[in-house]
Amino acid sequence: RSFQQKLRSMGAIGDVETDLKDQAEKIFGASNEAMLAEWNQWLTDVTAVYNQELSNAILPEIKNDATTISDRSSLIDQNREQIALPLLIRSARRATKMNFNRTKDEVSTYIDEVAELESRLEDAERKLEKGQIMRRRINE
Repeated sequence: RSFQQKLRSMGAIGDVETDLKDQAEKIFGASNEAMLAEWNQWLTDVTAVYNQELSNAILPEIKNDATTISDRSSLIDQNREQIALPLLIRSARRATKMNFNRTKDEVSTYIDEVAELESRLEDAERKLEKGQIMRRRINE
């Protein structure tokens, strides 16, 4: 204790304490740096393992799945076209048949109208002919 008191009185303890603090901080810093270096190396190793696993196992599976999905989508489109085309043809035939029947009905109606008009025309021609014969007889 007396030694400590002497050192304190001389001011040397302060220097020793400062030196001890500096050394402790350096040791602690070096220890932290070593732990950080180990941690960084571990993280690098883990990242490399995950990257290798992704590249070698998972990505090829994803590419295969994407190819399979694309192929099946194409098949779906082809099936949709195979189903839709006959339906469209059937619908077009139905519409064509309806238009044909409508036109046929209109033609039938017009034929009847023409026949009626021809009948009237024949009646009118007969009346005209009778009128002309009567006029000739009257003029004679």
